[in-house]
Amino acid sequence: PACPYQAREMHPWKHKAVVHEALCQGCGACVVACPNKACKLRNLTPSHVLAMMDAYLAEV
Repeated sequence: PACPYQAREMHPWKHKAVVHEALCQGCGACVVACPNKACKLRNLTPSHVLAMMDAYLAEV
């Protein structure tokens, strides 16, 4: 799974990601891993952007 906090899972019949807000740490790993770029993060702070960049660079 893309989320190290298990904050996202696929809905069984809607085939859409469900976000468990209480588990989400805003690291951005889901945004980097999403193949169709449908994942978005709300309320981004500079530290969130840096975490997303770190997650992306770790895969490259």
